[in-house]
This record gives sequence, structure tokens and C-alpha cells, in this order.
Amino acid sequence: MDTMRHVPHELLARLRRRANGRRLSDAERAYVDRADDLFVYLRVNGLPEGRDILALAASHGRHRLQDLLAAVAAPTPAKSFRRRFERTALLQLVTLLADQPVDPSDTERAIALIQRLIERLGVRDVGKEARFRLLELLVESGRVGDLDALIEALHIGRDDRAQPHLLRANAANPFRSERDAGPWLAAVNGLLASEGLEPIAFTPGADEPFDRLSSAAASSDDDGPLVTVVIPTYDPGPRLATAVGSVLAQSHRRLQILIMDDASPGAAATDLDAWAERDPRIEVVHLPENGGPYLARNIAVSTYARGEYVTVHDDDDWSHPRRIERQVAHLEAHPDEVANMSSAVRVSDDMWFGRINGNPVWAQHALNSLMVRRTVFAEIGYWDVLNRSADAEFNDRIRAWTARRIPVVGAVPLIFYRVRWDSLSAGEFHRGYMDARRRWYFESYRHWHADELARGRAPFLPVDDRGDRPFSAPADLLGPRGAVRRIEADARVVADFRDEGVAVDGIAARLSSGQTVALLQLDSPRLARGARMRADVLALALHPGARVVSLRDDVVAPTTIVTDREALRFHPQARERLGAL
Repeated sequence: MDTMRHVPHELLARLRRRANGRRLSDAERAYVDRADDLFVYLRVNGLPEGRDILALAASHGRHRLQDLLAAVAAPTPAKSFRRRFERTALLQLVTLLADQPVDPSDTERAIALIQRLIERLGVRDVGKEARFRLLELLVESGRVGDLDALIEALHIGRDDRAQPHLLRANAANPFRSERDAGPWLAAVNGLLASEGLEPIAFTPGADEPFDRLSSAAASSDDDGPLVTVVIPTYDPGPRLATAVGSVLAQSHRRLQILIMDDASPGAAATDLDAWAERDPRIEVVHLPENGGPYLARNIAVSTYARGEYVTVHDDDDWSHPRRIERQVAHLEAHPDEVANMSSAVRVSDDMWFGRINGNPVWAQHALNSLMVRRTVFAEIGYWDVLNRSADAEFNDRIRAWTARRIPVVGAVPLIFYRVRWDSLSAGEFHRGYMDARRRWYFESYRHWHADELARGRAPFLPVDDRGDRPFSAPADLLGPRGAVRRIEADARVVADFRDEGVAVDGIAARLSSGQTVALLQLDSPRLARGARMRADVLALALHPGARVVSLRDDVVAPTTIVTDREALRFHPQARERLGAL
């Protein structure tokens, strides 16, 4: 850390031994020295414990979190401030407090820390992410005075075109208080106009504002290549009208719209047939069994699609009428590209914009806006048949196969993702946190992609890979989504399977003897942030007797083996579930 060079070695050693009059433990000192690794560990696992360590790292061993804010706020010349506090650790602490608050005091601490850092270090030295987080928090808490002045002072528009408009829209949201919708529409339509896109409006009615979105293209094109749009759905209710209506309004008119009914019950399936009567471009396909959205997509592409290009659309999202036109134009102009995506922003029914991941820029590429040349499926196959998360795998498979990023068309969101903000903190993603099952899946498929390419062949998945998977997936991603399943095993092994020191011979022996083994990945804070899942463990996970599980799963096993108790140190849920074993 750069600032440590200004502190004499013997003084630094004394500071690290004590914090606020309390002696640092050996473990605390060890983690203070590895604060960067600890930050990544705490963030991805969503753990509030361990923040004291980051506070100690930020203050060169002097202050735990409770006392850090007062120390930072004390009158200090800028030069002394840089010597007394370590900028990187402070910003890491800000990220955790802002993105994963335990209570409202964490939000207040994050705001105060960022403001103090700007005062002492200057706007540029604080960095883009902290500046974006500050305005996000101020708007969320309704504490913005002159928003335009803040946007200018914090260089928000310089770093991202969409963010200032979306912040202004949230600050003027008319659906969370009695306000006129004009300022909200002006903010969003100003963003759309910056790329020559038609404005949006709200139709009258009692439906949720999201379902009253409308926009019309000033011109349309009946020529050009045929595009197949695949919309899987199951018992959709009124939300489907918003999605299909936005597809019917596309300026690119040559469409084959495949509504794939994933075995909806009774009247819901019958109601879907009315869509085919509404527009000759719509075809409704009733599947005989519920196999999930990805199998529905695969059947659509392999059996029914006629388009030169194929794109997908979720049954509850909304697309601007220029979305397909612009993606097609990009692929037509770049014959060397096999796919592209558009930008999107997440928004609730009452039109509040935001994010779910650790990137504080709200306009992000949309995995489920993927448009591909239909020839791609002959080369690398189809989507993995899971109940969720397969969009990421398919996009990454294209990237691995082409050895290039998938282009994102435009900087302005062309898709509004529907989201419920009140449900996200209990979900599998939350501003830097990612459930262990998703991370296992990511490691597993990335390893398979690389292995296939190293063997000189394209990574290929068939229409239905459920009977013979080439790479492992956690049990909860397989089968119907949301099904309550008890996972029974002869033994449960809890380990950080990235650790080269973990012996797996015993697991292999159990599997060879016919036992079932539940593999529970539990990150250890001892490991460096760049650690990767071991190839031999990923191979073991493909055994028919192996079950990949997480702390969220209901696992019943007479024997549980925890290989590393250090993995419980900062993890209260793991201690509760496993500490007594």
C-alpha cells in the first residue's frame, strides 16, 4: 500500500498491534495484511463480518469500523489525511457499506465517507465507482438538492451517458409520490433522443406504469432479413401483453414471433392462442411438458425458427421499437460478427431505475437481448437446459468460441428489465454478492469451454442435455425452478474446492463404492481472490453419485465433513448450519 511507505516500520508494527486500545489478534493482523483478498471474499459472499478488518487496514491498524468514521471526519490537512488513511481500503469499505448495508446506518456511513474522501482527495482521486454510488445513495434517500449541479461536479455524464438521465428520472419519479409525470418523461426521453430514438409515453389506465409504457417508431421497414423472436412463457397473466406488444411495435417488421407455451395449465394455455389471431407474424407453440425457458428456446430454434437471425425476449420485459432494427443493422454491417446484444436498464413496476450487481452504472448489456445468426446453433449448439442462469453460459460460450467480446449496440438502454427491488436482497445476486451455486456453475462451464477448445473442437450442447451433461451444475439449477427438494446423500463434504490442499481421494472412494456425496463449496478467506475451482473436483462432480449443493439447499446426510474451520470465521450462516458439526 503506497501510504505505508511514509510510516516508519517500527511505528507501523506498533499501530498494527493495537486498535482503539485493543490488541489485534494474530488473525486480525494476518487479514489486515491481505485486505484486498478479504474485501473480495466478503463482497462476493455478502458477509458483513470482517468489515472491522478493512477499517483497520484503512487506518493502518488504528481504528475499527465503529471509530473509523469519527477519525476520518476529524479536521486533517489533505497531506496528513493521505498518510493517516489508506485510500484503497477506505473505498473498499465504502463499497460494502453502500452496496450491502446491514441497516440504515451503513448507508449514512457510506455517504459520509465518500463525501469526506472527496473533500480530502478530490473528485478524480475518489474514482468513478464511489462517485456513482454517492449520487445513487443520495437520490435513493431523497437528499438531493441541486441534482444537476451534483451530476456536473461529480463528472457523472462524462463517465456514462445514461446515468444522469436515469438519476433525474428517479429523483422526479411520479409514481412514488403525487407528482406530474412530465419531468420523469423529460429525463428518459432526453436520454433516448441522444441516440435519435423516439420518445416513450404512458397510456391511460389503472395498470402498473410499466405495463402502460408505449412508444411508436416514426418509420418502419418491411424489408430486410427475417428475424425470429422467441418468447418462452408459462402461465404469464397480463405481463405478456407488455412484452409482445413491444415486439409487435418494432420498426423492423419482418418478424417471426414464436410464443413458446411451456405447458401452461388449462385456460392460460387456451388464452395464448388469441395472440396468433392478433397478428399473422405470431405463432403459438404448446409444449407437452414443462421443461423451463431454455428448453423452450431450444425447441423453438431447432424446430420452428425460420429467421436468418434469432433473438430472445423475456415475457415480462419491454423493448424500444428500434431495438431489433438496430441490432440487425449492426450484424448486417459487420458480417464477421456472429452475435450482438443491446443495452438495458432494470426498472420496477413503478418505474424506479437501479441495478442488482456490483456495477454502479445502471445501463448495462442485456444477456437476454442476444441476437445471433441462426448458423451459430449448428456450430456450438443451444442453451444449457437449466431452470436459470443459462444465458450467461451461452453468451460466454460464444465469446470463448469466437475469442472476442459480443458487441453491445448503442449506449442507450433499448430494453427495460422488469424487477422487484424488495425481493433482491434475499435473492442470488445483490450488488457484488453472488450465490455459491451460480459461482460453481460459472467455474464449471468456463472450464469446459476451455477444455473443449484446447482439444480443437467447439464447445457444443444439444437441444436437450439433461441426460448427459458435459459439465456439472448445482442440484438446485436442475429440474423445475422453485421446487422444494430435499437432497439426500450418504455424506456431505464442505470445503473450498479451489484449495490445492484439500484431499479429494476420500470423495472419489465414496463415489466409487456407490455412495452419494453432496459437495458444498464454502469459500475460505485464506485463499487469494484469483483462486479457481480445481479441475479434478469439477470432474468428480460429474459422477452420478455427486450432488453440488449450497447452504441454501435442504441437505440430509448422516455424515458431514468440514475440511477448513477457517471458512466459518466471517460466515454466521455457515457457523449456524455447520459450526456444531
